[in-house]
Parts: sequence; C-alpha cells; structure tokens
Amino acid sequence: MTFTIGIPSTALLDKWVSISIVLTNGVQPTPENTKFYVNGVEQETQAFLGKKEPKVFNTSPTLKVGNGKSTSTNTYYAFQGEIKNLKIWNTERTSSQIINNIDDSTTESESLVGYWELREHTNHKVYDLSILNNNGIVSGSDFSSPFSLNAAMTDIDGDISWNKQNWASKYVLKRDNATVYEGEEHDFKEQYLESETEYAYSVYGLSKFGESLSTSKTFSTGLGDLELLSVPTSISFNDTILDGTNKVSKGNIEPIYIKDSRKISEGWRLMISSSPLTSNDKQIPMNSLLLKSNLKIYKEKGSSNESINQQFSNYIDNG
Repeated sequence: MTFTIGIPSTALLDKWVSISIVLTNGVQPTPENTKFYVNGVEQETQAFLGKKEPKVFNTSPTLKVGNGKSTSTNTYYAFQGEIKNLKIWNTERTSSQIINNIDDSTTESESLVGYWELREHTNHKVYDLSILNNNGIVSGSDFSSPFSLNAAMTDIDGDISWNKQNWASKYVLKRDNATVYEGEEHDFKEQYLESETEYAYSVYGLSKFGESLSTSKTFSTGLGDLELLSVPTSISFNDTILDGTNKVSKGNIEPIYIKDSRKISEGWRLMISSSPLTSNDKQIPMNSLLLKSNLKIYKEKGSSNESINQQFSNYIDNG
C-alpha cells in the first residue's frame, strides 16, 4: 500500500507556490503520519494500491532537489519549473508557522537545519544559510556565466577586466587555477608576468546566497624587450675642502633601471662613464680625481627585490 499527495496543478500554473511536507523520519509515509501544505493550507492525502510492497529506504548523504529518476526507464528527469528557496526543519511546522514564514529570511533558529535561497546568479554554488553550512552545487545545461573577460596585455603586464554585476558583493579572478584577486572591483592590474606566454584566466561572482558560474579565457603576453628605462643625471657628494691632500667624500647616485623582459636572455653589460666634474662653478682638472664605485645590482620581480650579489669596485677617471 502506497499513497499519493497533491492537488490539481492547473490553478497553480505560472504562479509561485509554497509547498510544505511534514514527514516522520525513518517511518514509511502514510496518509495518517504525513501532512502536505500548499501555501500553508493543509491538503487531503489519499492512499492507493501499488504494485510493490512499501519499503523504508536509507537516504543518501547527498540531497538532490529538482530532479527525479524514472523507475520505468531508469533515467533522470528535471523539474519543469523554478525553485526559489528550500528549507528543512527538524521540527514539525504548523499551518500558521508556514503562512507567517513563507517570505521570512531569518536563519537564526537551531531547528532550521537547511536553508538555500536560489537566485538567477547562484547557478554554480548555492550557500546553506542555516547553522550547518551544507552548501550545494547547482547543475543544469541551460545555465551560463554572466561574465565576459577582456584584457590588454603587454610583455610583462596586463589589464584584466570583466563586466560589473549589481548582485555581486565581490569577484574572484584566477590565473592558471590560482586566485590572484578577490574583491569588489571589476578590474585587476597584472604585473611581473613572463613574456610570450599564455595565461588562462577565469572569473566568477559571489553574493550572500552563492556563486555564479565562471567565465574562462586565455590571453598571451607580448614579445619581451631589453630597455634602459632611466639613468642618473648627476652625482651628489658631501661638501669637501680641497687643500692639496687626498680627500674622501661619499656621494650618492640615483638608481639605474634596466628592463629585461626577454623570455630567453643571455644577460647584458652595463657600461658607466662620467663627464668632467665641477666644484660649484669651477671645473676640476682632468685626471686629478678618482671615483671609486660600489654598485649593487638587484633583480626586481614580484613584490620583493632579489639581490644578484654582484658588486663592483673600480675607479672611474674624471674625464
């Protein structure tokens, strides 16, 4: 003996309907121990004679909503409609409680053990807003990501952008499956990439209810280059009185920036020379001054400076 529950669906077509079912855990459902509500109004349930004896099944740890399995064809079929939210309580709800809480989004209840708010954008993951945090995965062939990815790439940098979504509280951008950005902005500045290299990017949005499907796209950096970006125009020394004896004065020179973004590099040579030095408005005689340089070269990549540990101590003749 099995039973059926429900009412004619013609009056409910194209309308949002609250469906509530009260079942006794671990007990075969019958019209006597089962209650069925439509918009908070209890419905009549009837028993009918089935072909098989009723059984009590152990439920799977995975809860599936919105699809079923045909016993005749052994195939799955999808619910022909939309589902807005799903709540599971571990206590019986009365008709008045159901009516008063149809649109209630309160989650602070120990008896509420499952609460999923389904939105158009939560087409990948939907968060469980109850205290148990059993998040769900959404599947369906009709779902698509709302994002489009764009990029303007140089040899080592890139400006990555995507379209803004009003529902999103933040976005997650990944490069080669590693998160490089998570925040509220809908663009990101890439730095210190490798030239002539393909990078796979993906982006998706998050809200309090869940996550959207991601959009993926591959971008390539341009050809690398060797370039002298900036050189110092002067050297400043501490004031020194020249009286015919040997004097030592320490000075400072601004950094020299060299960009080498070539994918295959065999190194480079830096040659430094100085023009005649002056003291105030007087030129120092040729071949009368030796400059001892103490230089360090740093390789800058990423967020830190990596010293190559090459130091030079040689003399530069004035002139």
